[in-house]
Amino acid sequence: MKKFRNKSLSNRFLPEANSQIRSNQFENCFREVFVDGSWTSLKVNLELWGWPPVQIEHIHNRLRQGWPLPVAVRYVTMSFGLCPINSRPLG
Repeated sequence: MKKFRNKSLSNRFLPEANSQIRSNQFENCFREVFVDGSWTSLKVNLELWGWPPVQIEHIHNRLRQGWPLPVAVRYVTMSFGLCPINSRPLG
């Protein structure tokens, strides 16, 4: 039988502590892109049109489920029973 030598571990892999730092860097780079555009630009437009943060979050949840923006906006408007005065028709 062949004897195996005890080899020391190489320094090829980074320790686990650095993986958390990397994940934070990737989270900052991660962008949600929907059919109607990136979430950051959609959110800015909704804020400019006067949508409150609670309704924006509901619209965001609908977009994550694959709904188009005009349908998500109509659904949130109907579920809350109101929409901002400055809002524009989206379709």
